[in-house]
Amino acid sequence: MFKKIKLWFNKISYSLIPMLVFLLTLLVSFFFNMWFGKHTGTHPFIELDYMIPTVSQFVYVYYLTFPVLLIMYLYLATVDKKATYNVAVMMIICFAISGFFYYFLQTEMIKPDYESKGLLSEKLMFSTWAVGYPVNCFPSQHCFMAICMNIVAFSENKMKTWFRVVLSLVGILVVLSTVFIKQHFVVDFIASLVIMLPCWFLVNILRVGDKFVSFNDRLKLRKKMDRH
Repeated sequence: MFKKIKLWFNKISYSLIPMLVFLLTLLVSFFFNMWFGKHTGTHPFIELDYMIPTVSQFVYVYYLTFPVLLIMYLYLATVDKKATYNVAVMMIICFAISGFFYYFLQTEMIKPDYESKGLLSEKLMFSTWAVGYPVNCFPSQHCFMAICMNIVAFSENKMKTWFRVVLSLVGILVVLSTVFIKQHFVVDFIASLVIMLPCWFLVNILRVGDKFVSFNDRLKLRKKMDRH
């Protein structure tokens, strides 16, 4: 068992530094701005936002976002190095862009009057509202992660089909959860989509993943030569 874990870790170890850089970008882009930025902003409502009801049960899906993204990333790291690097770089760029918006163009979600029935989902939703202040909506980082899930689900044929189907469904549900628990506006999702898709095409056109893999291969070869 230990030997299998060690082999798996050795197989995905190359992906840990990009993942840590992504986590650092997340912390800086969101939490730094929450601590030091403004706590008010504009309210980019559109007509559709008023028509969407508050459904507290979607909060469970909302909290699945990061664990599912992490599982996807580690799975991807075992089957496709180039795609793993592309995903990591894309996410780092998108989260960095969101940090720019959060600091210079802050938005604010006005929470609805909601009559609680004492459900656990409602308590979680209220806690989520409290953590978010509720600013830093545009673009949505949860939507970034959800869109990433669908990009991988539709583009990565080295993953098992059932996993790709589940991944895509979770991604769609995450997007819905952001508006149904009133964490984001519809415009926030649109902005995330408009930012992420060009980033994905850019990292693929520039063959970022290929360059990282080639660089790693050269490093390994150099270490092997140094040993001899």
